[in-house]
This record gives sequence, structure tokens and C-alpha cells, in this order.
Amino acid sequence: MNPLTLLRNAGALLCWTALAAPVLAANIRGELTLKDNQTQFRSGEPIRLRLNIEADTSGYSVMNSPTDLPHAHLDKVVVTPTQGVYPWSADQERFDDYRNDLFGFTELIPGKPFKLAIRLNNYFRFDSPGRYTVHITTRRVRAVDPSSHDPRRFDSPPVEVTSNDVSFEVLPMSPDDEARLAASLERRIRDATDAGTAQAIIVNDLEDLTGDAATAVKLSLYLKPQIIHGMTTNAATGLWIARNRGMVVSALERAIVDPDQISTVNMDLLDTLVSLKSSMARPYDPTQPEASDDEDQLSTEYVHQIAGTIPQRKGEPGIDAARVVFDWMARHDKASGPDFEGAREYLIAHFADVDPYNVDWLLNDHGKYLRDRRMVAVLQHLVDDSHDPMFQPTRDAALKQLAAIAPEDARVKGSRVPQE
Repeated sequence: MNPLTLLRNAGALLCWTALAAPVLAANIRGELTLKDNQTQFRSGEPIRLRLNIEADTSGYSVMNSPTDLPHAHLDKVVVTPTQGVYPWSADQERFDDYRNDLFGFTELIPGKPFKLAIRLNNYFRFDSPGRYTVHITTRRVRAVDPSSHDPRRFDSPPVEVTSNDVSFEVLPMSPDDEARLAASLERRIRDATDAGTAQAIIVNDLEDLTGDAATAVKLSLYLKPQIIHGMTTNAATGLWIARNRGMVVSALERAIVDPDQISTVNMDLLDTLVSLKSSMARPYDPTQPEASDDEDQLSTEYVHQIAGTIPQRKGEPGIDAARVVFDWMARHDKASGPDFEGAREYLIAHFADVDPYNVDWLLNDHGKYLRDRRMVAVLQHLVDDSHDPMFQPTRDAALKQLAAIAPEDARVKGSRVPQE
């Protein structure tokens, strides 16, 4: 997953993790404001807030993350009314429990507030026009252990700070306006000359648009991403924000079985499809936030469909489809039967064309299924041509595999054969 996407999915803000009984402190304040005092937003426009945390006395520290994004363990964002508001991030995190556990400590100096930037769209989709109110309760503040004078050492539970309420209005965006905007954004993304610029347009301007026209652009960028100087853009988050989830799932279902699909079938596509499909089977309910239990069955069905298309594929799409089937079935104790054997045979026959970045983990994780004399020549080639230090893991994995298949060749190729 793209790092920008990982950071903006730092936590589900409808969840509240009880780390310890909080302390209420009258000398700590949280002031919430809307950036630039903007109070009206069209549907899909970013709603930016700032939380200033200020202390009247010294002796406190505040926990911070690299981007100052809210964190599920530390911050609770409450939007009212809840009708017409979809907590897409909390829904997604039922299937991807990534947590942003990167944080540091900043001394909270009196008169110098800690500023936390918040992008409300990172966690909520506003489906209905209307007036909304938001406040934040945070447990970022801790009293420093007075005996240490170290802002990273504490002697008490977190201090709970609740902000004031701020209100704003969400206005509708017409389908025609959104279609024109989405088309313009896609042109800018496709014309970008560096991946950072393209990804920033996706994250800041496109992802939060919710209509079908914008969803079609997101699908186009997801299934045919921009690759600029070896870096690939990522539009997966926008698929979760789209209102028409059935449209997204249908498009991904067609993609995994289309031999002519330009973008290759990979594990990210499979996982995204399975998660979105599962979320439709059991829509998000904050009182019962667990995911549906049909993910394994869905994955099995989709993997079987992918396996059936491998003989029709050529080049990299064929290798990637075979790798997905092979890897998923091996990891889930299903390494048998026609689907697995077909994927295994395809990989062995085309192993020389496997992306070098995928070789070492394939051999290290699933080498026992690739112990075949037909692999000897390509493994010897990998050992001979892997002198770049970056590919030392590839050389080590190839030597280890040679030792399992043809020990005499491994001894010739390397004086030290990596051990299990």
C-alpha cells in the first residue's frame, strides 16, 4: 500500500481504545477551528480543521505523529448528526487493521499551543447536504514525571481534553460539475511528470469525490495506474469513499478475469475486491464493528476464477496471475489441486521472467513447492547475475534453493550456502 494512503488511514475514529482511566485537567484546553474560517463546503471538498492544544502551566507533553494526523488510540472525532454521514475509514479498517503507531513527544509550553491538523474527509463521507457539528476529544496530553524532567516519561494516565464544537455546512455538487472536475483531475494526473504530484492530486482532490463519474476515474487510475520513473500512484482509498460500491465491485470482478486487463492482477487487487465485497455483505455498524466472516470463501472463489484465466494470459499479466494464485493458496494451506498445480507449473516455466523484487520472497516463503530440476538453470543464472548488493537477498535465496534441488551446483556457485 502507498505510504500516503497508509498515513491517512491511521485509525478508525469511531473507535475509542481505553488505554487507562483519563485525567481531566482544567489547565489544559483544546480549541477547534475551521481552516481559514471556511464554513461551507461542496460535497467532496476537503474539510480542514485545526485543534490547538494549550497548557496554562508547564509539566506536560503531547504525543504527535509524523503528519499530525488523528490517531484512533488518541483521538475521538464526533460528528453530529450521524444521519447522512458514512464512516468509511472505520468500515475499511474492519478488513485492514493498520495502525499508525509512529509518534513522538513534544513539550507543551505555556503560551505555545500544539497544533494538530485534521482533514475530516479522511474518516467520514458526507452523503447528505446539511449542517453538521464536530468536536474532538484527545488523550494526547500526559503529565511528565517531575523526577525525570524527560518529556518522554510520565507518571500518570493521559489527560483527556475535549474541544469546543464547530459547525459547517455541506452543499451538494451537481453530477455534471463533478463529472467535469473528475475528468479535469484525471487529465492532470495522467499528464503529471512526477509521481508525487500525481499522488497528491489523487489524495487531495479526487479521492473524496463520491459520484459515479468520479468513481469511474478512480477505477481507471486503479486498474491502469500512472507509473512515473518507477513509482506507481495508488487510488485504492478512493474506491472505499465511492458511494456506488456495487459499481466498484463489479468493475474489479471483471478485471480479475480479463486476460487483456492492462494492469496486472496482484494481491492488492484481490484483497481490495474481497474486502469491498465483504463490506457489502455486512454493512458497517458501529455497535457491531466486526467484519463479515465470508472473506476466505470469497477469496477462494476469486482465486479459482483467476486460475482459470492463466492459460489465456501472456507475459507479465500471466506471471502475476499465477503468482497470486500460487501465493494465496500456499499461504492458506490450499497448496493442492488443479488450480495450484497450474499456477505452479506456469511459474516454473516462466521463472526467468519473474520480477527480481519478487524472487527472494517467493523462494524463501514457498521454496518447498518449487523444488524442481527445471529450476536449476534459472537459479544458476540468478546467482551469476545478482552481484548488485541490492539483490543480495535474491542471490541468497537462489543459492538456498539450489542447495535443496542440486547441492553440487550450489557448492560450485557459492562457498557459503545460506542456511534455513
